[in-house]
This record gives sequence, C-alpha cells and structure tokens, in this order.
Amino acid sequence: MVKPSRRTAYTVFGIVFCVYIMTTGGSFATDLASYEVTKNLVQQGSVAMSYNVLATAAERGVDGRYYAPVGLGHPVFGVPFYFASRAIQRGLDLKVGKPETLDKAAVVLGSAVAAALCAPVAYLFAWRLSGSVVGSLVAAFGLAFGTILWP
Repeated sequence: MVKPSRRTAYTVFGIVFCVYIMTTGGSFATDLASYEVTKNLVQQGSVAMSYNVLATAAERGVDGRYYAPVGLGHPVFGVPFYFASRAIQRGLDLKVGKPETLDKAAVVLGSAVAAALCAPVAYLFAWRLSGSVVGSLVAAFGLAFGTILWP
C-alpha cells in the first residue's frame, strides 16, 4: 500500500480548482441570489435580498422583503470573499465593469473553492478505504467532474 502524499492532494485541488475557475459563469439565478444575501449580511446584517432577484413573488416573505430560495451556507461562506474583494478594490482603486462585478465574481469564486476542496478530501478518503492511489484519483476526479459538484 503506497502512502498518499499531501503533494498529490494539493495537485488534485489545483487541477480541479483551475478547471472550475475556467468554466465558472456566475450568472445563474442562485448565484445572484446568494450574492445578494452575502451582500446584505455584510452591509445590513440581514438574510433578505435587497430586491426581487428572481423576479417571482414566491420569494416574498410575510414581512414583504424577498428571501433567497437557497440555504445560508453559500452566502455565509462567501462573506470572506466579499470582504477580500472590497479590500482589494479599495486598496488598488480598482474599477471593473459595473459597480458590483468584482464582488459577485469573488462570491462565486468562493463556491469554486469550496467545491474544489471536496476533491482532495475525496482522494484521501478513497485512498484510506482502498489503499489504491490510482483508484483514489479516479474517485476524486470522478466526483469533481462527473457529478453536480461542478459549480
């Protein structure tokens, strides 16, 4: 039984992360809704969206505000990426596209990071179960590129 190296796990993460970044779109309704919740968590301490992102009445709460039909995990995970985006824009006096373009991209980047981190975890878990490095790599890349994990 060959012992897996951390280097292999880091390489798996790097490959998966690069593919995810190159293929991410960030324009799905759930991405926009998650971004709005992240922004409002930071700016107002609220889990409500600032407007009707999905353009349906189904997301209107009893208080009249709109709420995302997704859980809070993704928006909460996106908070540090939102802060990083704001800090970089302030520090470099950077303006690209519309005012929130970089903030949205940073929050979507957070979901790519989270998804890509699953691949090395799957690799190490599969190796622990099977003892096969090749089989573990197949499992990790199968998870990363053959399931709905791909963001």
